[in-house]
Amino acid sequence: MSSKLNQKVVEVNIATKSSFRPTEIVADLRNVAETLYHPLKLAGFWDERTSEHFCIDENKGVLCSHRTKEGTFSIELYLQDDRPLSKHTMIVKFPHARIWIFLR
Repeated sequence: MSSKLNQKVVEVNIATKSSFRPTEIVADLRNVAETLYHPLKLAGFWDERTSEHFCIDENKGVLCSHRTKEGTFSIELYLQDDRPLSKHTMIVKFPHARIWIFLR
């Protein structure tokens, strides 16, 4: 997925051959991303399964602007919105959890 913003994209793949599964909790993955790329910190996130994301509009109590005309959330609209991501420098993707962590 391309963005009009210039950033680096890193994929962190966690594979296991055991009955244990890696975490899919956003807070855990945030900690992993921030630890791997210290001193960068969270600028936003996107959950591909639920479309949950860090939304400035919803935090202000207004309707989310990352919805399409059909009412579904759009990662494309989120990537185009400079407000939460204006200073982010890296996207860390966790394919096993289908979560993107944006760092700045």
